Formats: sequence, C-alpha cells, structure tokens
Amino acid sequence: MIALEALKGRLVDGLLEVQKEEGYVARERFIFNRGATDEQLALLPAWTADN
Repeated sequence: MIALEALKGRLVDGLLEVQKEEGYVARERFIFNRGATDEQLALLPAWTADN
C-alpha cells in the first residue's frame, strides 16, 4: 500500500511523470480504480497473499 500511496501523491491533474525507454520522461494519464469489496476479495483463491 505504501507504493500506491506514493504514486497517488505524484499525480498532478491525473497525470504521472514516468521514465520511459532510453531515459525519456513523459506524462501519462493514470487512473486508480475503486478498491475491491469484501465480497470480491472473498472470491480470491486461498493461496492469495493477504498482506
């Protein structure tokens, strides 16, 4: 979750600066979907990590 929060903190008007191939830096549109519900999470296989 720390990585996601860091990414959200870098968003400016829905745009995120990312480093591309060969060192190019570009702004990409980045949208976070809503989180899964408890019911959806319950459908995951038992071997799925819970942290």
